[in-house]
Amino acid sequence: DRISPLSIQKKNILNRLETVNASKKVVDVSVKEIRSIIEHLSEEIVNADRNIIKSTVHSIVDEVVVWPRQANKQRVLEVKGSYLPLTRVNLVTPRGLEPLLPA
Repeated sequence: DRISPLSIQKKNILNRLETVNASKKVVDVSVKEIRSIIEHLSEEIVNADRNIIKSTVHSIVDEVVVWPRQANKQRVLEVKGSYLPLTRVNLVTPRGLEPLLPA
């Protein structure tokens, strides 16, 4: 009889612990920080190999939509970014550990 309430209490504590651990993994990034990261990224890849630049742009930009000209002769450009998970996978190769980059 005494074990049943304790097991329910243990379940509740484990659920709370899981919720707290999940909330620690959330990262808040402001629009200003995202713009700063993208601006600095463009400086870093300016002298990079063309294939690296192409791969980087493909991993960041998901879709670009160019709307028809408006009455004031301006076009609207809509850029949709892709979600990049903030995880890292290490891969063992003959040269040692290397990060596995998103495709």
